[in-house]
Order: sequence, then structure tokens, then C-alpha cells
Amino acid sequence: MPEIVPQFKIKELTGKRRTVILTKRALPYRPITFDGEQRVDITNPAGMPIGTSTVMGPTEGSTTIDGFWKEKFLGAEGNDNAPFTLSSPSSNAITADPITTASECVATMDSIRREGQLLEVSWGYIVRRGHLKKFTHKWHNIYDIEWSCEFVWTSQGELTNPPIGPGPSSLNTGVNLLTILDNITNALNGDIVRAMRPEILDDIRRYTQKIAAVSDALDNVTNVAADLITSPLTITRGAMDSCMSIVQVTSELQDKVLAKCTFDWFQSAKKLVSPGATSLEPEQDIDIQPSDMNAMRDLQRQIAQENRRLRDEAESHRRAIETPIEQLLTTYRAREDESVREVSQRFYGTPDHWREIMEFNDLDDSTLYAGQPILIPRL
Repeated sequence: MPEIVPQFKIKELTGKRRTVILTKRALPYRPITFDGEQRVDITNPAGMPIGTSTVMGPTEGSTTIDGFWKEKFLGAEGNDNAPFTLSSPSSNAITADPITTASECVATMDSIRREGQLLEVSWGYIVRRGHLKKFTHKWHNIYDIEWSCEFVWTSQGELTNPPIGPGPSSLNTGVNLLTILDNITNALNGDIVRAMRPEILDDIRRYTQKIAAVSDALDNVTNVAADLITSPLTITRGAMDSCMSIVQVTSELQDKVLAKCTFDWFQSAKKLVSPGATSLEPEQDIDIQPSDMNAMRDLQRQIAQENRRLRDEAESHRRAIETPIEQLLTTYRAREDESVREVSQRFYGTPDHWREIMEFNDLDDSTLYAGQPILIPRL
């Protein structure tokens, strides 16, 4: 039984909208190789044992085909069965013209390269869209020409429906929140905590317990989404409520506890403040060593940083849920001291869209910390 080899079709989707069809002796040599990859960016933030991944989308690898056009075969079976045909739209119909000389074949393909139009290339059930980047022709003589085409692809040509509700990659916030809470718990095991006012310590633990409970609820929403038990609308509402609760609790922790003067965190400071005073009196002698003050200040700063990370994590997740899927390109976790300009360069190929990223994420600082969640908008 003879081998059935599908035609190789090259169609311009823009410009002159020509179509080239290669069959029989005009076909490229086989095998024809197609490949692709999924772009995944792995980040390992400082202090977090679990890395995070940002799926940046699939890309298709370039494809190179080559063959040999011999003029004695191009017109051997007559115009109706020519192995190289060129179709171009006219005012009334689509006309298919046989190309029966090797030099005309070269001129046609080189014209497609020079035009640079978006192409749809198909071979059997395989479809790709992209451009003819390079066309090489080696002339053995005016009748026999060895050739090669290199295509670069923008897509597989498929039409996809956008997902509804938060995607799986945006539903790992619960795990990240619990990891940050572990950092706060570990920080409260230091020696300086023994000098901390009990009320301060109790307030921190009370607020973090609230956040932990909400984080567990958010993690449960993730599991429900994975099992497809609940409707997307219910999942979205549950995640939104959890994120808003975390933002509220972290704000209260910052305003009512973390914003206090470091002196007020010490047990001895309470006894040295006169009734009704809001701060320590300058003439009072406080028995707090400089090393203790530095240690307490470092602890206060560390908890404030982790608290900010909790708030940013929840707020970013809430924005990702609220944002229509067609407006969001992906989510990204920043590297240590990475700038918004560098993020713009990474995703858009230019640093000039840093303002759009800052406005989209409501950022007030263009320098990012390790693991900071950033939403990347579609331009």
C-alpha cells in the first residue's frame, strides 16, 4: 500500500493572502520536527523553604524544513497535478496557478519571506502560526535548486476559551500565608521575647491566630476548587472573603501593635511611664541595655516585614480574583531588590511599562522584595 503523505500548506493571513501548497515531489524531506516548551520561572524567596513557580505560558520551537526542487518533476504530470501551486484571492474567485519552474518556486517563497506576513502553516493535523524567518536556496543549476525554510511560531493556531474564575496557579496563597506565619512564630522564640510586655506578645499571637484560621479557610477553598465540588462563583466568593479578612487583620496588627514605640514593647518601660503620659519622660533613667534595644527593634522590624508580606499576599490574591481574566497576563513573584522596570523588561521586552505595573498593583515602591506577588497586566 503506497504511503499517504499530506500536503504542506503555507497560507498568508495578512497582506496578499496567498496560499502555497506543496505535494509529491515538491514536499520537504521527512521527518519534519515540531517542538515546544512551557515557560516556568522558579523563585526561592529568602526564608521560605518552598519555592514558587510562575507559569509564563507555552511557546513553540522553530521549525526548519528542506527539500530539492527539480524542474523535470514540477511539470511532469501536467498543470492539473502540479506539485507546487500558488493561490491568490481575486475579485471573483480563488485562482490556483501551477508553478512549473524551479526559479519561480524560489521567487514565490522568497517573496513570502520578504513580505513578512503572518502565516498559517499546516501539515496534516498539525497547524502553526508564525512567520517565515529564513529562506535559503542553493542552485545546482537553473533547473535544480536545493532549498530550506525556517519558520518561527507565535501559536498553534488554536482558538481557546478563557478560564472562568481564579486559575489553579493563583490558589496557592493559603500555603504561602502559613509559611509566613511560621516565620513570625519562629521570631517569637528568641531570647529578647522574655523582656517583652505580655500584652504586646498576646496581641501579636491573637492577631496571627486569626490570620492562621483564615489562611486555613483559604487553603480549604483551594482543595474544593481542585476537587471541582463547588461552583466557581462560590469558590471566588470564599476566597475573596478570606483575603479581605486577612487584609483587615494585618492592618489592625500594624496600627495597634507594630506601630508603637519600641520602648513600649519592654516590660520595664510600662513602670517608668507616668500616669496619662503617651511617651517616656526624658529625665527618666531606663534600665535597658543598647543591645536589648537593638534586639527588640530588630524583632519589631522583622514582624512588621512579615506582616506586610501577609497583607501583600492576600491583597494580590484578591486583585487576581477581581481582575477579568482577559486583563491579566500572569502572576509573578519578585526576586530580592528587583525593580518594577526589570519586571517590565522580563515580560514585555522593555522597561517602559513599569508605570502600568505599579498602577495595576497599587504599588508605592518600585523596588520589590523577594517573593512579593505581582500581577502582570495585559497591555
